[in-house]
Amino acid sequence: MSSRVVVAATVFVAFAALGAPSPCAAREGGEILGSREAIGAALENNPTLRAAVLNEEQAGVAVRAEEGLYPLMLQLDGGFTHASSPRVDTNGSIAHSSSDTTVLGAELSKTFPIGTEAAVRVEGNQQLPGADGPGYGLAARLGLTQPLLRGAGKTVVQSSWRQAVQAENIAALRSRRVASEVALNVLDTYWELWYSLRALEIEQRARDLARTQLEEAEARVEQGDTAPVEALPFQTRLATLEESVVAARASRDNLSVQLAGAIGFASRRDRVMADAGESPDIAGPIPAEREAVARALESSPEVREQLASIALAEERERTAGEQMRARLDMMGWLEANTLGNGEVSPAFSQFGQGEAYSAYVGLVYELPLDDTRKEAQRASARLDVDIAAQQLVATRDSIRSRVLTVMETISSARTRLELAERTLEVARLQAEAERERYELGAAIFVEVREAEESVREADLRTVRARVDLVQARLQLEHLTGTLLETSGDPGRRAPRN
Repeated sequence: MSSRVVVAATVFVAFAALGAPSPCAAREGGEILGSREAIGAALENNPTLRAAVLNEEQAGVAVRAEEGLYPLMLQLDGGFTHASSPRVDTNGSIAHSSSDTTVLGAELSKTFPIGTEAAVRVEGNQQLPGADGPGYGLAARLGLTQPLLRGAGKTVVQSSWRQAVQAENIAALRSRRVASEVALNVLDTYWELWYSLRALEIEQRARDLARTQLEEAEARVEQGDTAPVEALPFQTRLATLEESVVAARASRDNLSVQLAGAIGFASRRDRVMADAGESPDIAGPIPAEREAVARALESSPEVREQLASIALAEERERTAGEQMRARLDMMGWLEANTLGNGEVSPAFSQFGQGEAYSAYVGLVYELPLDDTRKEAQRASARLDVDIAAQQLVATRDSIRSRVLTVMETISSARTRLELAERTLEVARLQAEAERERYELGAAIFVEVREAEESVREADLRTVRARVDLVQARLQLEHLTGTLLETSGDPGRRAPRN
């Protein structure tokens, strides 16, 4: 299975329930997407993730290239040589002799996993002139070279392949980490946008209520039931809330643009709108602090990627300085030669008669007289391992700190949400009571305004705490490496207020 297919199975199957982003009705602010659709669209369109997937595919291609590093090689060659040389004749004069030789050859060679190099060569030649005609020669040679030091054994010969496999593993883990980061960023922005939509609704409700109250106050002024000055607090209240609505709308628009960019839509559309009818899913168990830390230190995408980097550095260390080691090769060859004078057939029939065979066995030793380069390469490889190990320690320390911080955020957000919901309930009752007292003339508008402001603030705090809680849960899932598995149902439908 190709590397790209593995990535697709690893990343996209986790979101199979999401499906492809479906066309949604457009309204003010841009196209509406649910959280599932936003994640599905991001995994398909986000350029950072697509680049990571392509990088993994490239790493897979590098592995296939290393698997074919030592193919069976066929060499075909041919050539013509004209030679003329001087010689002293019997009468003391200088004479010249010349010859023309045509050579055609074919060779098969192969390098094996333990470093053995084998080659079989067949060569035919034609020599002119001959005693009675041209001479036809045929030679066959089997040669073997076995490294005993430099380049010997699978550890060395297959090192580049194992390094390519490790690099592919790192690329796959990086793709998964990037996918998790993209999902986290999209969902974090999505729920922040969702909060801005809810905040805008709250501000608009408060503004509409203030406008209604102002209209009622102005009607009483026109009827002469109250002095014109009594309408001023209503006007001030309305103007203040209008400012809040404008600020909330600006925040919504900015986050809509950010969400489009996070998904990867920036080049095609400017804005994407969250579904305000969807509510963050804050249900479900939260692991204990010790369990969350242990899970994150084992399964965090960052930790797993760093562990793979250590494995790659260790693999490189095994063969560091190999090209500067002493070389000791055992070499041998066996060759058969035949020759036909004036005709070709004897060049073939003489094989097997044992008349023109030769063999060779020998050793070749090569010793670099300066180890500076070899020792430097080995030292550098050891330092790479040490650096990767220290980076793992730093990554784990960072993960541990972030998990503890997120756990505190979750606990705080839960408490804030419970308190805000109770406060909102009480504030609504208080505001209703103050409005009734105001209608009866037992309260002044300042008291009504303060009660309504308490409702607005408690409502905003409730929504804010809910979003903070879901964002912290998402961060914890990312740190523990489970976000891609648990984001299949990132939100649930909720009735609109």
